[in-house]
Amino acid sequence: MKPLTKITLAFIAFICFTQMLSAQTVGKGAWMIGGTAGFSSQKYKDADESLTRLNISPDVGYFFGDDFAIGLDADYSHAEFGSNSSSLFSVGPFIRHYFFDPIFLEVDANFGLGDLEFTEYGFTIGYSWFVNNSVSIEPKLYYRVHNVTDENTIDFDSNTFGLAFSIQVFLNHDHGME
Repeated sequence: MKPLTKITLAFIAFICFTQMLSAQTVGKGAWMIGGTAGFSSQKYKDADESLTRLNISPDVGYFFGDDFAIGLDADYSHAEFGSNSSSLFSVGPFIRHYFFDPIFLEVDANFGLGDLEFTEYGFTIGYSWFVNNSVSIEPKLYYRVHNVTDENTIDFDSNTFGLAFSIQVFLNHDHGME
């Protein structure tokens, strides 16, 4: 590994470690309002082409206990499959747990609304980087399983691994920053 790469990785690890040491839990009674923007590419079992998808997902959650939130998210996606394109909308619940502040695990399920009936469920691991007492920027890695319930000639069931970024605003929360 090149020396500059080692120095860069060591610096990133140091920043993450100091953030973890100064992090506090998200207490009971706090609200989380924000959203995610993402990009993914999916390859289907019975198709030669892949699906490219851009999505925006607003969410709201309530911390019913220290480090535990339950909430609702919506997802609007624009998808392109070969020369075809469409828009999808889904809504569903999520549960978030900060298991090692500021690192969290989130589990969710979404249900497609509109012309295409589908279910998605998955999990996310992310990092809440608090830029002040109320706002965090969150890089997240996710894995999702997508099942289409409509009858199709092509099997549109898929698995997706992706990277997304979100911004969250925490209300009724003191992160301990000045």
